[in-house]
Amino acid sequence: MPKAILMTFTGLNDPARQGEYDKWYDEVHIPEVLGTPGFVSARRFSGSAVRRPSVVGELPQYLTIYELDTEDLQGAFDALDARVKTGEITKPPDGLLKPNTEHEPGIFEVQFEMGGAA
Repeated sequence: MPKAILMTFTGLNDPARQGEYDKWYDEVHIPEVLGTPGFVSARRFSGSAVRRPSVVGELPQYLTIYELDTEDLQGAFDALDARVKTGEITKPPDGLLKPNTEHEPGIFEVQFEMGGAA
C-alpha cells in the first residue's frame, strides 16, 4: 500500500496541442517520474463538468496523483529533484503548459485507510 501521495495540477496552454500534451505527459513525464525510487504509480485526471455546489472558482484542468511506497520519503523527493536537475526528467515542450498552472500543492502521508464495498 502507498505510504504517501504527491498531487500536481497542470493546464494545457493551447487546445490544439492536446495530443502533444497527452503524449508527453503520459508517455514521457509520468514514466520518467515513476523511474525514481519510491514512486510506484500515477493516475492523471481531468476536471469534470460535474461540480459540487460548494466549489467556487475554476478547477485546474488536470490533476495527477503519484503514489509513493518508501520508508525514506525525503530521499525519494531528493532523488526526484536531482533527476529534474540532471535532465533525466524531461521538461515540457515550450509553451505546452498554461502559465501559472503547474502547481504542486502537497505531499500527503497516509494516516488511515478503509476499503469500500465493491
